[in-house]
Amino acid sequence: MHIRPGLFLLLLIIMQSAFATTNPQPKLALTLKDAILLAVRQNPDVETAELDRVIQKYALVVAKNEFQPQYSLSGQLNDNPGETESLTFDVNPAVSLKNHYGTEVSLSSFNSDYGKQYNPAFAVKIMQPLIRGFGKEMVMADLNNAFDTEAINKLNLKNQIITTVTNVIADYMAVTQSQETLTVDQATLKSYQQTVTKDKELIAAGNMARTDIVQTQAKVASQKATIQNDINELEQQKLQLFDTIGLQPDTTISIPAKINFQTIAEAINPKIATTTTLSHYKNLALQNDITYQIDGITLHTLQRQLSTAKNNNLPELNLTASKAFNGNATTDLDYGNSGLETNMLSNTYIGLELNVPIDNKELKQEVINARIAIDKAEVQYKEQQRQIEINTTNDFHAALNNKTQLQLTQQALLLQHQNVTIAKRKYSVGRISTFEILNDQEQLLTAEQELINSQINYINSLATFDQTLGTTLTHWDIRVKY
Repeated sequence: MHIRPGLFLLLLIIMQSAFATTNPQPKLALTLKDAILLAVRQNPDVETAELDRVIQKYALVVAKNEFQPQYSLSGQLNDNPGETESLTFDVNPAVSLKNHYGTEVSLSSFNSDYGKQYNPAFAVKIMQPLIRGFGKEMVMADLNNAFDTEAINKLNLKNQIITTVTNVIADYMAVTQSQETLTVDQATLKSYQQTVTKDKELIAAGNMARTDIVQTQAKVASQKATIQNDINELEQQKLQLFDTIGLQPDTTISIPAKINFQTIAEAINPKIATTTTLSHYKNLALQNDITYQIDGITLHTLQRQLSTAKNNNLPELNLTASKAFNGNATTDLDYGNSGLETNMLSNTYIGLELNVPIDNKELKQEVINARIAIDKAEVQYKEQQRQIEINTTNDFHAALNNKTQLQLTQQALLLQHQNVTIAKRKYSVGRISTFEILNDQEQLLTAEQELINSQINYINSLATFDQTLGTTLTHWDIRVKY
């Protein structure tokens, strides 16, 4: 995979771990882009998928090898002790070749040495199927199946990387959400503490009963407990993110306290706008959806298997021709004569081999199974197309809805800030009660939490929509090396 921008951060993390001392090490800031690039290199599922590719690619090499020259060499050495001790040996090289039309040509040589008797021989044989197994489509079926399997394996690797990237985005946003929640709760605690201070001033001035401060103090205690839960939640989310990336739990990196949600949204899907582009997104999803592509390839493979099953029900008629030459076992090595030159005998053979299956139930069953498999695959293929269109529509509207929701929560938060500012002024002059100011502060806390949730939901919906469209790797500039 071409992901050089993430190498620098990875090297820094490794060097930091290798040269760590007793002195505290400054934490590296991990951006979302860094997290994604690290994950596609370090995630265990991605690493496993890449290792599987080594085996998968060699399987294709094996399938191609069927149409390459096949060489073999065999030999035998025998020593027969006794009154007439003799040493004999055979050396038998051979080569064969099968072309894309099923023609098989083989050349073999036999070189036997019996004492002083040399018996060289060689044979040429040609075999051509005429009915069953005839034609390039039938001969190439296994190789084409291997090509289909290779294409599916590549798509599965791509899908694993896309899934990993989407998971990293979700986990990174979860960490950001926890950090933002902690920041908001800490600010709320500070506001409650300021209210307690103000209550004490009002009590000292005789403008508030001492019992009224209890409510505010309870809010402070409750908020401290909430902050402790926020800290624990943040640590858990960080560990989940590190696990998804493939980093050690004690890795000394941190997430920036503030991130630009708009920049992330534009990086994921910069062109999402109105429903007028929905048809374009549907076509894009159909073009890129990995499951849909795999179903299409599988359908072609099953159609090929049906053709093969039908072909297997045909009679087998093979044309065989061969010619053999031998030295008649009369040449004496001491005289340097060649048996093939002086005593060559030849034998020529041409024949037809016929095998007719008669009411073979197993072969007929293969045809039936292949047809049913195609029918089921076609149903699945159409259903996948329908689901893609439904998912694209749902994800598109979800992203637009979350975008609108984000805009509304931003406006609500702005108004709530203004409301709390006004309430504090009223509270300072005794025009509203402690209960009312605490209620306004809680509403402000709720508005801030809703804004955080709206931002996270919007980013996650864009990431999901990007995954549905199959454009995740493109938007993050990740090129997969298969």
